[in-house]
Amino acid sequence: MSKVAFKPPLPWQDRWTEPSLEQLLQPQKEQAAEVLRSFIDQACEIPGVAVRIRWYGAAWRWTIVLLARDEAGEPMGDLAYVVPNPESPTIAVAMEPDLYQGLSTKRLSKYIRDELRSAKWAYESYWTRYAPTNKSDVEALIDLIRRKHKHLSTGGESRGAK
Repeated sequence: MSKVAFKPPLPWQDRWTEPSLEQLLQPQKEQAAEVLRSFIDQACEIPGVAVRIRWYGAAWRWTIVLLARDEAGEPMGDLAYVVPNPESPTIAVAMEPDLYQGLSTKRLSKYIRDELRSAKWAYESYWTRYAPTNKSDVEALIDLIRRKHKHLSTGGESRGAK
């Protein structure tokens, strides 16, 4: 009879144990971890942005959520979702129709524009997904997050806030 080695689940997969940010980023390939850390760090430099870790079920599991808060500390909405799947880390951004339709695509990078064109409609939002691989991808995403943050802080809907 052969022995079966028990391999514990990765932190992002373990439903019953909430991981830390570092535990979620640790299993990433070195370059992916650097890019995700850079994105999270730059997003947190935007006033009112906080990081939360939430369980989103079998598809996204433990996900890093960038949350926008107003001056009083009240949630305005979720800015982005960092899904730390070691095989394919993804950043998802949900946009309300008024934000999505009001974006000036001429001022956005090709990286962002291409995904906006193929955004999926679900849960009353347009969903875009990005897999950044370098500094310029992160800068483009931060620009998009800043636009969404401004939209939320000037009266955009706060769907997704928890």
